[in-house]
Parts: sequence; structure tokens; C-alpha cells
Amino acid sequence: MLGEKRAPNIVFEHPGETTIPTSIFVCDTGGMVVVCAGTTGYNATVDLRYPALDQTTPALCATPPYPRREICKTPFSSFGTEKGFFDGEFPTMQAIVCHALTGPAALRLEEVPDPRPGSGQVRIQVRACGVNFADSLITRGQYQKQPQLPFSPGFEVSGEVLELGAGVEKIAVGDRVIAMTPHGGYAEQVVADINRCVPMPVAMPWEHGAAFPVVFGTSHVALWHRARLHAGETLVVHGASGGVGLTAVAIGKQLGATVIATANGLEKLEVAREHGADHLIDTSHEDVRTRIKELTGGRGANVVYDPVGGDLFTASLRSIAFEGRILVIGFAGGTVPQIPANHLLVKNVDVIGLNWPAYAELNPRVMTESFQTLIHWYLDGAIKPHVSATYPLEQAVEALNQVVTRKSTGKVVIITDSAN
Repeated sequence: MLGEKRAPNIVFEHPGETTIPTSIFVCDTGGMVVVCAGTTGYNATVDLRYPALDQTTPALCATPPYPRREICKTPFSSFGTEKGFFDGEFPTMQAIVCHALTGPAALRLEEVPDPRPGSGQVRIQVRACGVNFADSLITRGQYQKQPQLPFSPGFEVSGEVLELGAGVEKIAVGDRVIAMTPHGGYAEQVVADINRCVPMPVAMPWEHGAAFPVVFGTSHVALWHRARLHAGETLVVHGASGGVGLTAVAIGKQLGATVIATANGLEKLEVAREHGADHLIDTSHEDVRTRIKELTGGRGANVVYDPVGGDLFTASLRSIAFEGRILVIGFAGGTVPQIPANHLLVKNVDVIGLNWPAYAELNPRVMTESFQTLIHWYLDGAIKPHVSATYPLEQAVEALNQVVTRKSTGKVVIITDSAN
């Protein structure tokens, strides 16, 4: 069983020349014994700079019956010895694990080895993890960057630093942080790069920290940096009661825009009104194009924030103002729209895509400046995450289904036992 606290007898032989950045552990993954060198996760990958048995594959594997003697040409001084048998136990944690790209229903709660931070990384005790629509995409193999199986979903966490990797100086053990992770947040611990961690204010609850990065970061960078929204303009927010939608409403108001919110049903629209929406459009029975034209005196919207796609994108394109900007945030409605280029030409329209996580790697200055602004607004009380539901780790699939089926408003957050 994955994460079982035992290891077969394995002989490690120190070649006397190489070094290893973290540690070596052995785990059992469905009957496969895997020797891991320099891993930063439980999925048992081997750093090929320290190859095992001269194999070119990224892991040393053997099916039962386990071999009594296998040599790994890497030191393991972190175990207190440099040569010999290791039969000790490995510290473990609970995590939601994806073994097959068949969607959220295949996720399972399992016990897995604790992760180890590499150079420039920290290990975090996860107190809370935000749930996002993209979590379902990554479990289906449909996300932009797919990790190797098995893995845990989860792009944003709040928690405390447990351990520092080599070269980490600006963060200390015990610090409260908000971290953006490529995956792995649905767990009791996670490893994160220090350039994806930001200090978490003492006054901020764990669930607010975990609900903050993706939705507020996405909406702020989209509206401030990509669409250049300014005071006096009209902003239409589709899916305005959802995770990113509500933050777009709040940030639009903070930037001085008039905000038109669209959502399916009066209950969801009321949530958008509570967060500052000036006008409401019920997509269940109102014609979106006609209502936007009416509410703008026939001019159309200056900026449209669209995380839904489908028919709403088409309505947006037909009700956008001259030199208007349409932000493509996602396709929660399930249909990726096809854009007629002649419509863009006639009105001088910009259709702008946003891949928010890419800023951490390709333009971190934008993300840093954005977070500084958002934290300042939060501490001033100008913005606040709307957490509509929290779930324990063992109910992570139910939490994700609430988001995928668009039954939730605002943000859904997973709370680990360590947060209680």
C-alpha cells in the first residue's frame, strides 16, 4: 500500500564522490519498490544526476518478491550512516492522491511519505487549501502543465513553514505563508518554491489565506494589468457569484468602474450585489446582449470579464463598446468559443487571454506588485474572500464537485486537521 511505513532491505553504496540535495526513501507503490534520490515529492522520481544501477529510467523499480540486494550509487548520510542496510520507518502524511486521469471521482485519501524540500524550497504544514475549477482539469489530464502520476491536486495553500531547503534565507521555520503550488495542495504538507510564497498577515484566518491567491490574483492581474481598467469605465462580470467572478466584482469597484454582474438565478445575483455590483442580469431568463446595451445607453461595455465562455462570450462580443476589451479567463460553461475575427476588426476590439500562473515564472514583478496591492486592500478592509463552504481533507472530492457543478458561491476551501 502506498506510504506503508516499511522498506525492504536495500543496500546503499557510497561512491565517495557525489552528493545528494535531500534524502533517499523507499516506498511501496502498488507492488513496485522505488528507490528515490533527491526527490521533492512522494511520487518517487530519481534525479538522473544520481542514477541508480546505471539505469536510464527515472526510477529503480522491482516487482515482488523484492530483491535482497540492490545498489544505489548515492550517499544517504541523512540516515546517519553512509553504507549498510536501512530498515527504519519513514514519516508519513495524509494526502488526496490521483492515480488515473479519469476525473475527481478517482481521487483517494492515502498515507504517503512526507515531502522533502529541495534547493530554494520550503516544506509547509498545510492549514487550508483553496479549491479551484482547474483542480478538476488536472485530474483529467487537461491542464496546461500536467504532473506525472501519481500526484495530489491543489494550487494554493496557507500554512506554516516546517523546513527550509538549501539556500533559503528570507523565510524562517514557523513563518505563516500563502503559497502557490503547481500541484500538491490537497495534503497535510506540501513543498513550494520560495518565489511562490508570500508572507501571510497574522490577522488573516487560514481559510482566507487559502482562498486568496488564485481568485484575487487572477482578477487583479486581469483587470489592472491586462485590460487596463480605469475609473469611469463599465465592466461586465460573467459568472459573478463564482470564485473569480466575485473577486472581479470587488476589484472592479475598487478600481472605480461601474460593474454589471451576470449569474444564473436571483440567489447568486444577490451575492454579487453584496460585493458591490451596480447592476444585475439574470442569465436564466434575460437576454444578456440586450440588457448590457440598455444599461450602458447603447454604448456597450468597456471591459468584459469572462470565466464562462460559450453563449456568454458571443453575447459579450455583440455588446462590447468601441475599443472594448474582453478578458478570456476560462470556460466553466464547457464550451470554448470560436472568435470571428471580422467582429474584432469592426469595433477595434481586443480579446485578451490570461494565464495567471505564468507570471510567477515569466514576469514575477507583475505578480509581486499585484499581491502587494491586494494584501494592502485586504488589511484596509476593502476586499475580503467570500468562503461559502469548508470541507475536511477526507471530503475533498465533494468539495471539488461543488465547484465543478457551479453549486457554490465564492470560494470553497479544504481545511486540514492541523488547522483545528
